[in-house]
Amino acid sequence: MNISISHPTSFDFEHELYEPIKNSSRLKGHNFYFPEDRVQNTRTVIKNCDLMIADVSYPSTGTGIEIGWASTVNKPIYCIYKEGHTYSFALKFITSNFYEYNDNNLSKVIEQIIEDYSKIAPPPKYED
Repeated sequence: MNISISHPTSFDFEHELYEPIKNSSRLKGHNFYFPEDRVQNTRTVIKNCDLMIADVSYPSTGTGIEIGWASTVNKPIYCIYKEGHTYSFALKFITSNFYEYNDNNLSKVIEQIIEDYSKIAPPPKYED
């Protein structure tokens, strides 16, 4: 599965977000596209991904724009937010998928998102 990650730059995303995902053995079978690692255009990444996971713990214009791009190409959007933080109520007009995480359970929350997405994802298309 190809998963686009979006997040603000106003926190230690390398340590708090990237490391738990990259170091999780249970998430190794998926391709995660992190904003700071991208060599492709962000819109292209979003268009070609299966879903977007956006950390909305902090206000971010860039994250909002990327969520908007994902919405316009009908990508499922899953918002995560750190325990003790809130998110913009306006996001509820875009998605109803919100997951709270803490320093110890981020990879488990991502696993849950993947499992929840798998329940609604269309079956893969096979060409003859």
